[in-house]
Amino acid sequence: MYRPSAFMTSDPDDGFSLIARYPLAQLIVVDDTGTAMATPVPLVVDVESGCLIGHLARANPCSAAAGVRSALVIFSGADAYISPDFYPSKVTNPSVVPTWNYETVQVRGVLTVRDDTAWTERVVRRLTEHFEAGRTTPWHVDDAPAGFIEQMVRSIVGLEITIDDMVTKRKLSQNRNAIDQQGTSLRLAAGSPRDVALADSMRCDSGAQ
Repeated sequence: MYRPSAFMTSDPDDGFSLIARYPLAQLIVVDDTGTAMATPVPLVVDVESGCLIGHLARANPCSAAAGVRSALVIFSGADAYISPDFYPSKVTNPSVVPTWNYETVQVRGVLTVRDDTAWTERVVRRLTEHFEAGRTTPWHVDDAPAGFIEQMVRSIVGLEITIDDMVTKRKLSQNRNAIDQQGTSLRLAAGSPRDVALADSMRCDSGAQ
């Protein structure tokens, strides 16, 4: 991934934090014919194994990548169009152009498709507990009939992806001066929910204060 120095971060916690906030990833694998395949899939970090874990429908073509193979996983955070009008400095220096701000994490590792119902059910329970946490009345796997859960688990496969390399890019106007950074953050904060989320990221970024 192309990362100018202004947008680089060497702190792995930045990547793990973005994965936790935006767990829906694009999983990209190459099949035996050399054809690239991609599918969206929610993933969480398993701290004990140091892997990303999740599951896919058995009918998903990416599930046919049985065994072990290399994978690229892309997580995307908040993003928004940045107009030159966001920059107060444009008044005295009109040499500016539009751009796009965003946060993203790319993980490279080894994908293992786990065709093991016991392992996969544990992952289903793990992800359910993770995503239901904080809800007033969280749903539990055992709220559904046992036979139905068994049937559903047989229709999916588990995924385990090692985190061999993780690259994080946070393009949050760090290459602009402090006045333009603040102007951009304020304009985004008055925009759509997606814009507001990006403004929050800018305020949390030490390089965009």
